[in-house]
Amino acid sequence: MGVVLYRLNVAVELDGMLWKPLPGATATAEEFATARSMVKEIHQSLWWNPWVLADRSTEYDSALQVMGQWTRAEPGLVRKSSAEYEAEFKRQMAEDQARAAKEQKQAESDRAERAACYVPEVARARLSRLEEQGILAALISERDQIISRELFPLMDDAARERRLADLKAEITARERAVGDLAVVVGDPEAVCDERGWLPAERREASLSAFRVRREAQVLELRREIPLREAELKTVKDRAERARLREALRTDKARLVSLEAMPPLTSAEMCPECIEPARHSPAVTISLVDGGHTRGPCPAWPQWAKQVETLRSEVLKLAAKRAAVPPAAAPTTPKAEPIAVINADGPIEEVTAKLAAIQAEHPGARIRRGKRNRWEIWPSEQPDIR
Repeated sequence: MGVVLYRLNVAVELDGMLWKPLPGATATAEEFATARSMVKEIHQSLWWNPWVLADRSTEYDSALQVMGQWTRAEPGLVRKSSAEYEAEFKRQMAEDQARAAKEQKQAESDRAERAACYVPEVARARLSRLEEQGILAALISERDQIISRELFPLMDDAARERRLADLKAEITARERAVGDLAVVVGDPEAVCDERGWLPAERREASLSAFRVRREAQVLELRREIPLREAELKTVKDRAERARLREALRTDKARLVSLEAMPPLTSAEMCPECIEPARHSPAVTISLVDGGHTRGPCPAWPQWAKQVETLRSEVLKLAAKRAAVPPAAAPTTPKAEPIAVINADGPIEEVTAKLAAIQAEHPGARIRRGKRNRWEIWPSEQPDIR
């Protein structure tokens, strides 16, 4: 393929087919092979990364232009007309749909039979076994890292030995639990749920849902990030700018993580939730990919019980708070004068009243009130005339 074969008008074999350049072609056989490989690669990646066609539109269009300069070269090859291609396509589609409908009907029948034989205790034992295996794997990993000093490198020898002894006992107990549950469960892949779905079937459904969700998240982040960047340029408040920068950092990290995620297979999915089967007993939050949370599967019995207990406590607390009426805001009593004296009364009467008030409230102040009256106020009240 290192020779410019089109100039010699020699057919080349590629993917089991013969190809030759059209008259006036300028693309070499190497360029044709590269272009065809690129188009094939883009088409194959569309299932997992549907945005790749738009991202690589320039490369894709150039590859199509190169491919258009070559044609099939098998001797006696009869070209089909557009109508024939369309008819063949419709026929193939009809066959595929009929086959899919038949397979779907059979699958539903099989699930109905399995659902009729569903044993809740075995299904719960299967989930418990998965949880115990997850905990066991975490304990073994901790033990190995402590021994290699990857974990707690500064731990003193006595504490290290105590922790290793504790881990040994825990690992032994978990291994015994896994073995006991294995006897109850049998083949875990043959244990259906209450609807008759097997784990393998649920993994397929989980992968489809995860793929759709990932696509929606990527497209949403691609829309939001430019908007946040534009908003950041217009905001002057320092606190708001800091908030936007952090939101941008998180969004960009999450987008990079999602776009870089390699294609998953159904075998890599959890049959109980819409997540890859990478569960761990402890909840962790990764700052690298924008705060993606990992932890136990929601279906694991021990974890589900803890979550339900916490949920119940939160609901009780919320109900308790709702039952207590909010405390009324404290009100400042309206200030009132000690006494009110008519200023146009007899002088003896006015003097007597003032003397009595002065004896009881030394330092009281006199203010002009309404309707030619005097108001007597405590000395601590500010003069607001």
